[in-house]
This record gives sequence, C-alpha cells and structure tokens, in this order.
Amino acid sequence: MSASLPQAENQRSSQVYLTGLLELEAWTELQSQVLQSMAWEQAERLHLFLTEHPHGVSVGRHGSRAHFCMPSDELRRREISVAWKDHAGGCVFHAPGQLAVYPLVSLNAFDGDFHVFEEMFRQGLEECVWSLGVRHRTAWDARGLLGRSGRLITMGITVQDRAVRFGAWINVCPDVRLMRRVASDPEAGVRAGSLTLERRRPVTMSEVRSHLIEQLPAALGFPRCHVYTGHPWTRERDGVVWSLP
Repeated sequence: MSASLPQAENQRSSQVYLTGLLELEAWTELQSQVLQSMAWEQAERLHLFLTEHPHGVSVGRHGSRAHFCMPSDELRRREISVAWKDHAGGCVFHAPGQLAVYPLVSLNAFDGDFHVFEEMFRQGLEECVWSLGVRHRTAWDARGLLGRSGRLITMGITVQDRAVRFGAWINVCPDVRLMRRVASDPEAGVRAGSLTLERRRPVTMSEVRSHLIEQLPAALGFPRCHVYTGHPWTRERDGVVWSLP
C-alpha cells in the first residue's frame, strides 16, 4: 500500500543544496553539522543535498574489505580513498557521474515511522528515473533499484536520534567498469549499471538534478522548494569541496 503524505504539507519547506564535487569525509562532517542545527529548528524542514564524490569506497555496515577486487597498491595508485561509514548496506564505489542524494530530515515529519519515509523516498526516486525515460525492467530489491544493465540506485539510509542520515546513490554516467570491481552486493552477484546504459544514450547530471529538484521534495511532502548553489559551511579547494572546520 502506498504511503500517505505527511499532514499539513503546505506548511513544509525544503532547502536543496547543489554542492558540486564533495569529499566523502567533508560530507560526513557537513552532515553532522546540519543534523545538529536541525535540532534547534522550530519548523519541520527537509535539507536535501545533491552532490558527487571523488573516486572512493565507503564501506557500510554490511561491507568488508574482502568485497574489493583491487589490491591496496592499485587503490593508492588510482587515488581511491577507502572509508568505513555507518550507512546501510555494503560497499559503495563513489565516482564522478554518480549522484549522491542525501535527504536530511526529522522522522517527526512522518509520524516517527521510518518505513513510511523509506517508501516515499523510493517512490520519489523511481518517479525521477521513470521521467528520464528509464522504465523497462526496473525493480527494487533490498539494496536499491535494478535495471537491465545492473544496479542503478544504491540505498544507504540510516536513522540516528530520529533523523534520517545518508540516503541513496544514483549511477547516472560513471565509469561502471571501474565500479564493478567493488562488489556492493556480493551475495546476489549484482553488478553496477547506469542510467546512460539503460537509456542507451547520454544522461547528464544536470538533467537528473533538475528532475529530482522538481519531484523529490514534493514526493516527500515538502513542496515549497528553495534551491542553493553550494552551502555556507563548505569551501572549495582545487575543484573539490571541503567542509569548514
């Protein structure tokens, strides 16, 4: 059964931040700062971050170094960072061309029900993918959305102190050959796919961001949307965004 929208949705607003190429460690710090500030907010608000990460691997709660098909010297040579994180799921290979979607929001907006939020989040992501012309043979499993080419969306939502953390990663147009050397779901044997491979013609990051901005906040019950380029708590260095100390 479809989840219902939160009550009084017309009173809810969303702030969407387009943060460019953001270091994974910088995101972790920024996420903590934003969640701390949310504890003081009077109104319920969605803070939606759309970003990319440089090449790196985040090892989630069910991940393991054994899931890498790269020796340590190759990781160093390719400048691929490895970080252990508390997001849901296993290992996630991050790279330019993969869009990270991080909806930081209090579960109070969903009557404290994580499953209601999760279903609405999945529906919003799926509507975005469908609006891009990717409909044929897509299906959800426990780790995300699958297509003909492989995994299109990887889910990694966690909850701490009744607030949603992390989110999902959409493979738009990354180097999937490199991504497939890290097993995000070794038991199922699912390899990485992309929206570009599904549609068999280029899909741009700006195109996906536009569709998400148009559809996802409203799907989560926060239709009043304000979009910002960057975030006041970040700074750019050598083309990569870092969080402020």
